[in-house]
Parts: sequence; structure tokens; C-alpha cells
Amino acid sequence: MNPPLKKHGILLFFMVLSGLSLKYAVVLAARQAESQKTILSLQTTVDKLNDKLNVHRDAMANTDFYRFQENIFRLQKPGFTKITNSVFTLSRKHGFDPYLVMAIIFVESSFNRHAVSRA
Repeated sequence: MNPPLKKHGILLFFMVLSGLSLKYAVVLAARQAESQKTILSLQTTVDKLNDKLNVHRDAMANTDFYRFQENIFRLQKPGFTKITNSVFTLSRKHGFDPYLVMAIIFVESSFNRHAVSRA
């Protein structure tokens, strides 16, 4: 006993419709999984950039502190600017690290132009 032809067509229509719906659901699920991978990748990138940004923010804060400290030091040691300019110019000319030279001067004499070694 076969159902009438009209019912066959309706049944076939709904079978095709459910097949198409299933296909689109699978495609949509695949796209969603791909989107989630992309989101996770972007989140990792954002986290790395935030870490770098925090490092730079800390460096900027330290720079401001060191500038303030340097300005106070210049007020206490008026010849500091002259010494600094000379050290940086001559160190670069002769191939020395100016920061190393400044550190040695600080340790040996605290930038006192009249300091004399006891050795």
C-alpha cells in the first residue's frame, strides 16, 4: 500500500529540508569552532601586548623618578651638568660606556670636583 503521490511529494520535501538543515547546522558548527580558535588566538595576542604595555608603563614611571632624582642631584651638585656633558662627549669619542664612567665617578668621588684619592 503506497501513500498517495501528493503525500510522497510532501514527505520528500521535508526530508530534503531536514537534510539541508542538518548540512547548514554542521557548517555553522564548523564556523563557530573556527571562530573560537580565532578568538583564543587573539586573546593570547592581547595578553602578550598587555604584558609589554605594562613593562613600558613601569619603565616610564621609573624614568620620571630618575629625572626627578637627577634634578634634585643637580641642585645639590651645581657642576653635575658640566661633568655629565663632558663624560658623555668624551666617552663616546674614545669608545667607553658613558654610564659606566658616570658610575665610577659617582663611587669614587660622588661628583665632588675637589675630591682627592687617599690611595
